[in-house]
Amino acid sequence: MHNCGVCGKLGAFSPNNQQSEQWEIRVTSEVLILNKHAIVLGADSAVTTSGAESGQSRYSKSANKIFEIAQNGSVAVTIYGNSHIDLLPWELAIKLFRRHLGKATFSKVSDYSTGLVEFLKANDTLFPPRLRSSWVKHQFDTSLKLVVEEAKRGSPKLVDVNLPVADRALFWAIEVTRIRGLLTGKSVSLRQHSPQSMLLNWLN
Repeated sequence: MHNCGVCGKLGAFSPNNQQSEQWEIRVTSEVLILNKHAIVLGADSAVTTSGAESGQSRYSKSANKIFEIAQNGSVAVTIYGNSHIDLLPWELAIKLFRRHLGKATFSKVSDYSTGLVEFLKANDTLFPPRLRSSWVKHQFDTSLKLVVEEAKRGSPKLVDVNLPVADRALFWAIEVTRIRGLLTGKSVSLRQHSPQSMLLNWLN
């Protein structure tokens, strides 16, 4: 699910057919105004949802992206991008934290953020161990497929069943170095032995 607010149209020039195609950009628009007395939050109410089966997008203007995080209304939070955290709507998570917090207050805004994170991390009711385990497994499987697909794109011979496993493992070693560089650029690290053993198991 992607929140959208400001929609623009960009013309994309295609050198093959000399025609202009229209691409739509959707983003959430959030505004924060600060003075010495308070901070004012503002956000659009537009949202785009995609059907799990059809894949078609639906656009509406009824989403709430600002939620009070303290019962006295002194602190609020805005959301953008994904409206869920591991299948749980952010709106529900924030409202449950507000109830959990009760009339308690913090002296710093950052303490509310820390409190929300700790509340979610320690909540086995919202995120049962079995659900977390299955979700981690799903994310791992998805990540593994993406890594393998990227490796196959870089070295097509990687999946050539006519080549000896040793030769295919050599291509994989090349791809490990390349992919690790790509991930490092995105602040993601892989254990040194993990990619090698991962593919050797796949090849065998």
